[in-house]
Amino acid sequence: MRVSGFMVPADKVHAVDPKDTIENAMDLMLQHGVGAVVVVENPDESFHTMPLGILTKTDLIQAYHDKKSIRTPVQDLLRLKMGGGDDATLKTCTETMNRDEAAKILEHNKMHHALVVDHKDPTRFVGLISSWDITVECAKDDRAWPWNRHEDGRVHGPHDNDDTAAMASSPTSTTQTPQHHSKMGDSFRQYVDDLAVGTTPYFGD
Repeated sequence: MRVSGFMVPADKVHAVDPKDTIENAMDLMLQHGVGAVVVVENPDESFHTMPLGILTKTDLIQAYHDKKSIRTPVQDLLRLKMGGGDDATLKTCTETMNRDEAAKILEHNKMHHALVVDHKDPTRFVGLISSWDITVECAKDDRAWPWNRHEDGRVHGPHDNDDTAAMASSPTSTTQTPQHHSKMGDSFRQYVDDLAVGTTPYFGD
């Protein structure tokens, strides 16, 4: 599954202005049940403007610990922010990366969020992913086994000759089990598709 298949699209990512207060950001996160918002100048003007950074619930907890006023602008809290070269504390991935490549970026940088940018134009913001999204994708793959999930997120049975056994391996195991070709019933296919396809919130920090 590519990042484009499970990211939160830019037009659905909740955003605040750098000058918005902690109180405004908290209200927005609670209203929509999300664990992070992007910080972008004039957020209502363009969905694809590159954010200055991401504000997470961890930042809000730190602000409370530091006894910050709820009137403090969110730009004063940013840990995860864009920068030049190695100075950037917030990393990006592209929508064409696969799930494991995106997971490696989060793991290597010890982060729970990454901005998704256009692979042809790295200044164009196209979405947001979190470690939660990666976890959900792994769980969907595991539930779909022994069938394979394609890049469209749908589950497809093995396409073999009638006299040939298909080999399918579990995403959580190196064991291979022969699966004889058979036609899945429509009800079973729909059941597996319902398990494997869906939208998820981007909780996490």
